[in-house]
Amino acid sequence: MSGRNEAYRIESKLGQGGSGEVYKAWHDSLGKHVAIKEVMHDCPVGSKGARNEFLAMNNIRSPYVPKVFAFLEKGSRSILVMELVEGESLDKLLALRRKIDQPQVAKWYGQLASALVAIHRENVAHRDIKPSNIIATRSGEVCLVDFSAAIVGVKNETKFLSRSPGYASPEQNEAFRLMNICTGRMNPRPMCAQQMSSHPAGALPMDHGDTETDFANTGHTGCSSGSEFIAQPTMRTIDWKRSDIYSLGASIYHLLTGSRPHEHANVLAPISQFGRFDDHIAYLVDRSMRIDPSERFGSAKQLAAAMRAGAFFRPPAARY
Repeated sequence: MSGRNEAYRIESKLGQGGSGEVYKAWHDSLGKHVAIKEVMHDCPVGSKGARNEFLAMNNIRSPYVPKVFAFLEKGSRSILVMELVEGESLDKLLALRRKIDQPQVAKWYGQLASALVAIHRENVAHRDIKPSNIIATRSGEVCLVDFSAAIVGVKNETKFLSRSPGYASPEQNEAFRLMNICTGRMNPRPMCAQQMSSHPAGALPMDHGDTETDFANTGHTGCSSGSEFIAQPTMRTIDWKRSDIYSLGASIYHLLTGSRPHEHANVLAPISQFGRFDDHIAYLVDRSMRIDPSERFGSAKQLAAAMRAGAFFRPPAARY
């Protein structure tokens, strides 16, 4: 990727995920280090997904979301040039410590809620919030990364549905299941050769770790099986912003308890089973993770406001 005609010089590889590889590079024009994300076109997200990620991030202004500088296409790959966020992903911290101190989690929860306010203000939904997509920076803040599964407004070009088991909302899980029925897909996680080489056969994530994002590549938003039409839920009927609120709550649940949330929300263990937590933060997580989207916070703004009201909080009839 480096060369005399490039605007940047690759210095090191930072990591690899389901949607591509990320490098640290020196950008000559900007005069600073940046992150370069390379997406191969044979991966599930492909060129359209990479372009979609650029469009999703381009107008977001938040200290907890990286800035994106450019989108390039070179042969069989797409390249995103982004602000460099140096730190450790929260799934790696969980693997080391099992769970994070409650005051630290509360601080991060507020920062991520603020990020969601900025994201949703631009009519963008992230759709894949989970510990591996949250970076704890060297200054002790957090940054929400990887918008490859994001949906942008009503003119979204994304032709796939994603989910990360344990963090995806119940409606997102169900839509993913129905899409797989529609397309008759047997393998829920298509991988490019690059991804397969880094995942040994039979390897499964540990309980304290994160999960990979599953992708269903399809343009369908409903389907028919024989004479039966399956219409609920679909990509169009899901309130993706409330789905993001669920995924953020699920990530915080994992940070507090050290246990990844169960994939099936109806058998999710209450947070109180894992120890004593502040009533306020327990309520925020519980309400964010309600199975019925209408029972969750109506918006990221409401969630952020509820956090600020913590000093005056009086717990409702306990259900957590």
